[in-house]
Amino acid sequence: MALADSMPLPPSVPEIAGFDCAKEVQQMIGLIGRGDNFPQFLATDIETELNRQHAGSKLLKMECIGEPQLKAETKPVKVNNEEKQAITTLSLSVPLEITVKGGKTPMTIKIEQNYLVENFDSPESRKLTQNFIVKE
Repeated sequence: MALADSMPLPPSVPEIAGFDCAKEVQQMIGLIGRGDNFPQFLATDIETELNRQHAGSKLLKMECIGEPQLKAETKPVKVNNEEKQAITTLSLSVPLEITVKGGKTPMTIKIEQNYLVENFDSPESRKLTQNFIVKE
């Protein structure tokens, strides 16, 4: 799926914009284990966190405001007597501006949604942590 700069969605779904900035990392995003529809799972995860913090919060708009950062840590492994690097930790951080309605007046805040996959090289003990970080 190509990421559109702005995707018109039904009124019950938040407005999603600016995700062309994710082109560089899009093919790797599926590795974090949240699915392939990047903007949609991001919106769902953010709204879940907003509701955890304040019941009834509604995500109205989500805009990617910078290039997502994908980082990996590796360790050496032997494969067929050849040393290779295996990914052990994978981190994806997405800078966003979101508009939220939690009370009477919508507010706009800048956040970073981070996904951290630990034990990436061991599927049986792989762990995904989501971090919702308020910037301003």
